[in-house]
Amino acid sequence: MTDRAATTRRVRVVTDSTADLPHEVAHALGISVVPLNVIFGNQQFADGVDLTGPEFYARLSHMKSLPTTAQPAPGLFSNLYQLLTSDDSDVISLHISCELSGVFGSAHLAADSLGLINPASGPRVSVIDTRSMSMCIGWMAIFAARAARAGKSLVEVMALVQSMIPRVRIMGAFDTLEMLQRGGRIGMAQAFLGTMLAIKPIIQLKDGQVEPMERVRTKNRALQRMADIVASYGPLDALSVVHGYDDEDAAKLVEMLVPIYPRDQIMIGHIGAVLGTHIGPRAVGVCCVIANHSGKEPGK
Repeated sequence: MTDRAATTRRVRVVTDSTADLPHEVAHALGISVVPLNVIFGNQQFADGVDLTGPEFYARLSHMKSLPTTAQPAPGLFSNLYQLLTSDDSDVISLHISCELSGVFGSAHLAADSLGLINPASGPRVSVIDTRSMSMCIGWMAIFAARAARAGKSLVEVMALVQSMIPRVRIMGAFDTLEMLQRGGRIGMAQAFLGTMLAIKPIIQLKDGQVEPMERVRTKNRALQRMADIVASYGPLDALSVVHGYDDEDAAKLVEMLVPIYPRDQIMIGHIGAVLGTHIGPRAVGVCCVIANHSGKEPGK
């Protein structure tokens, strides 16, 4: 594949439903979102397709046992990659940390089976483990799509995303760690502390893994502490508040963040069914991108 051929190909952006991208944003930027699956008993739903966030949390409140989740089959990615590369476009495919899900593996297997990982010529698919989740992936997809629309090549878009991976930060305030512990995403000791001592834990994703960050006594204090931590990061390229349909606490957190970042640029989104299965209802989080100190706007 010559450098000239690479620069003349259009770049398409793919992600998965754990990116929590608002549908209208994904649609406007032409980002393809592959849904993971949520399973209630013998019923399986495609996240964000067959099951909306409100429907998921309503079901969750009435269930005695937790739902489970499943990654997309490689065939779903294969079909999408074939469609997107049919006009000789390249693809960048951005996915949740492989420490948390097997989505990256399914996507990579699909691209490799089609001969699109390192082709001698023709379109290429680059599958990237973002080491993150939720709107941290969402921001990477957004900036990648903007760069692609500006005419950047796959190599340039890949470099942009790789530069963002160490600059994204995600943290969340939880009412309990019980669902994280039951889903095997965090150790039992931390879950015990979170549930037995009436502590509101703040959790972060670090090096692709869920880790406890701080423990505070009230939800309001947890929200303010997250705002303080975001302020400590310095200038930001992007900021979003995500929540499990807890509009009241999300609005409080936005107000706390306004002195840090312009209100009209704070994106507010919902935590989808797959992540909601593991973190439970009423979680509120922050996803941000620390400023690129090169002085260049992302995607430019």
